[in-house]
Amino acid sequence: MSLGIVVEVALGLILTYLLLSLIGSALQEFWSGFVDLRSKKLMAALERLLHDAKAAGDEDALFAKLKQHALIRNCGAASLPSYIPARNFAEALLHCLRDGSDSPLFTQVQTSIGKLPDDSAIKQTLSTFIDQTGSNLDALRARIELWFDDAMDRLSGDYKRWSRYFMLVFGLVAAAALNVDTIHIIQVLWLEPPEVRAQIVEAAAQVAQAQNPSATAEAGDPAQRIAANYTQLQALPLPVGWGSVRAELKAPPGEPVRLFFTAIFERGAEGFWMVLGWLITALAVSMGAPFWFDMLNKALNMRSSGPKPARADQKAAAG
Repeated sequence: MSLGIVVEVALGLILTYLLLSLIGSALQEFWSGFVDLRSKKLMAALERLLHDAKAAGDEDALFAKLKQHALIRNCGAASLPSYIPARNFAEALLHCLRDGSDSPLFTQVQTSIGKLPDDSAIKQTLSTFIDQTGSNLDALRARIELWFDDAMDRLSGDYKRWSRYFMLVFGLVAAAALNVDTIHIIQVLWLEPPEVRAQIVEAAAQVAQAQNPSATAEAGDPAQRIAANYTQLQALPLPVGWGSVRAELKAPPGEPVRLFFTAIFERGAEGFWMVLGWLITALAVSMGAPFWFDMLNKALNMRSSGPKPARADQKAAAG
């Protein structure tokens, strides 16, 4: 078995997964912007932090005050921000906790916290901060910032999990719609002449020479990025698409639904392996573009360095 062929086949798969991941990332960005997902998740996280800081029917809830505060509202160009600096959150919260008296700000905050519902988590949390910081307003502000940062870390983890699920679903839909069957790609690329695999290696090198796609994931229009990456995928000499299956089944053009179910359920084991190949593709795409870009560079480095030469004593023994 030639190591060079193995690496070239791996490059074909990695490049396929990378381009699909870039398409999925652009589609995810488009959808997130369309439904204002980041802003909504951020506001939901803030509401969870402050949700029980009011009595039933109280229109002056702490979350409502904070949401309308200029330090929060002006963090984004849209009506709802998608990012809030911890400093802004702490300053806005302290300002919303003032009681309007002439007392020092720390005393006003302490008094307002004491008026929150006794069984509320927010009262227990802020009271703990008061006890930890004494009468030091700067220390209280820093503790609130740390509390907010911890909440944003949890929100970031939640968004990453959602992104992973999105990419998994996208990967499965794209694999089935475009017939990106990992098992079939391996089989075909392995038997292709070296010239075909060389084209794939050249295309992989061109992608690797470009700027890291993970660093420019939000650059440019998502629709243009989707079209560009799809065009690049179609241009590769890869067994992607339904043309070969349609020719094998001698199916007429049109009726894609009938072709889909025929290919799966009326070809026996071939249909099973096709679905398994789609599932592998979906799992691979869910890893994301940054992962596959890193793998692309590693595979190219492995191919350029070649196998480790044998020791002189091993050559002599073999001779």
